[in-house]
Amino acid sequence: MRRRTLLGGAPVGLSVGLSVGLSIGGAPITAILGLTPRPARAERRLLNLVLDGDLAGMEPLPREGRGLAEAIRLAVDMPVRWNNTGGTGRQMLQCLLTFRQSVAPLVDAGARANIVLLHAGAADIQQGRDPRHVYAAFSDYADAAHRGGWKVIAITAPPLPGMSAGVRAGLTAYNRRLRANAARADAVVDLAGTSRPTAEEDDPAGRFDPDGPSPDGAGEAYADGAPSEDAGPAPLAPLLIPAIRRLGSTG
Repeated sequence: MRRRTLLGGAPVGLSVGLSVGLSIGGAPITAILGLTPRPARAERRLLNLVLDGDLAGMEPLPREGRGLAEAIRLAVDMPVRWNNTGGTGRQMLQCLLTFRQSVAPLVDAGARANIVLLHAGAADIQQGRDPRHVYAAFSDYADAAHRGGWKVIAITAPPLPGMSAGVRAGLTAYNRRLRANAARADAVVDLAGTSRPTAEEDDPAGRFDPDGPSPDGAGEAYADGAPSEDAGPAPLAPLLIPAIRRLGSTG
């Protein structure tokens, strides 16, 4: 079989293989050969997610959060890496004290975004801790995470069956601080009450107030005040996904 050659005997196949970045008389080799260069493959950087904190009070999560992870993977249009460092009854203070060992090493400098989904505080308050002190631990956690390259999604803690009136009152006070977001979490997801919409189109009842107060510019406000916790916990995945999409797209 005769081998076709081009340019002083170089095989055509070799010329095509070396055509990237080469030219003859100012004309690209691909143009001389009548070929269309193959576009570079779009980079698909992964989204690095970590679930930390107390798994009690969240919607049922098969196999330590795998159900939630799968729901997020199906909903976001990007590769996802999932780690779960949480556990039932895990306290906010525990999360803070173990952050450097459990969460910090999981950061990925090449990821599209590194995001911690943090749900904790109820177990601390059940142990008698002051909501102000629990929120101070959350604030220190968020600060350490931000300095370590993480974005933080704070998840409010719903009251659980059997909790005393005093614990419920403490939890309400703690959730109020989470919503106010003085610690500047990158998003606050309200599992303890009605979901806060992320845009007007997500608010068919017209309760979203775009001019309402938003302490950090990242949260949302209601025209009729904070959502009630009387409705009980809302499903977690539909609340998390809009926040994850937003933070992932700005990573």
